[in-house]
Amino acid sequence: MLQLGYGAGPYYGLWSPGKSLNEFRGWAQEYEAEEGRPVRPTDLFPLAADDLRDVEVRPVDRDWPCDGCIPICHQGCTFWSVLVLTGAFAGRVWDVACFAGFSGEWVPACRPPGWWDPGTPHPGQLPPLPRPPTLVEWFAGWTERCLTNLPETAEPHSARDRCT
Repeated sequence: MLQLGYGAGPYYGLWSPGKSLNEFRGWAQEYEAEEGRPVRPTDLFPLAADDLRDVEVRPVDRDWPCDGCIPICHQGCTFWSVLVLTGAFAGRVWDVACFAGFSGEWVPACRPPGWWDPGTPHPGQLPPLPRPPTLVEWFAGWTERCLTNLPETAEPHSARDRCT
């Protein structure tokens, strides 16, 4: 995150490390108050390689917030992308949705959407990212999607055009 920076990025933008920790701390306090158990980003992330077996069929059910990860961006409504900090998936990105309380549905992150203007041709297909992708693969996947979505007919304007 320190190399990528923050602000622009998938969904509603990549959060700064400070914002990520503040968001996590707020949810962790609520979780501990209601569930009676603390969650810490430095403890072991609860998902392991076995959890990938059926994830294409149905999401993995685990509470959110949980140990071993921090949120890195908000996708809207009750969806987040999180960066795993510990365990088998350290350095990788997962998506989580909470439809009721702290009951989370987890899937390995896929290529985030880019920019697409309705009325233009739908963007071309790109190969899937590794599941789950590293933070760099995930961010590069978003960048590649954005570049693919740019209209092919767009031509750069000359400096003279901008001045008239």
